Amino acid sequence: ADGLLTNQAPIEVTGTLAGTAPVDVAVIGVVAIVTGDTWTASIPLVEGANSLTAAATNAFGSASDAISVTLDATPPVVTITTPAEGAQTAAGSVVVEGTVVDASAITALLVNGLPVSVVGGSFTTTVSLAVGANPIAAVATDAAGNTGSDSVDVTRGIPPTIAIATPGQGFATTQAEALVIHTRSARTRFA
Repeated sequence: ADGLLTNQAPIEVTGTLAGTAPVDVAVIGVVAIVTGDTWTASIPLVEGANSLTAAATNAFGSASDAISVTLDATPPVVTITTPAEGAQTAAGSVVVEGTVVDASAITALLVNGLPVSVVGGSFTTTVSLAVGANPIAAVATDAAGNTGSDSVDVTRGIPPTIAIATPGQGFATTQAEALVIHTRSARTRFA
């Protein structure tokens, strides 16, 4: 169809013809296979816009038809700008921001499998974090069907807690030294 956007090359071009046989058909110089009143040709494309002209000729004259096909075989470039790779946090969620650049329109962006809007080539969303390692992946699909992605790993840890068990609050002693017993838990140290 005229105006087709594809990520496949070569492309099969087909059509119909009429006229007194034999009729020869060529598409941008590539000889087509003619079967009755139909023809087909496998046409190489270059990245970007391609004008495909089919020409039919017989002993009585010639005719032509043209369409435009755009090849976009380049995937979108997805960049997660925040958070940084290897980021550490104690928070239960993190704001994920980034950019998507492509020659074709972006038809879908998924961050950890959930749809996110792209506005002016940028995106932002919030991702929930479990305790431990959390991979965050952004995958974009363009109108030609190409996909591009970026990912970062974020670690959620638990800050340490500490409590003094003995001596109790308000303890008074005549001793110069006191034995302090405490409990603590620490899994990940955060600055």
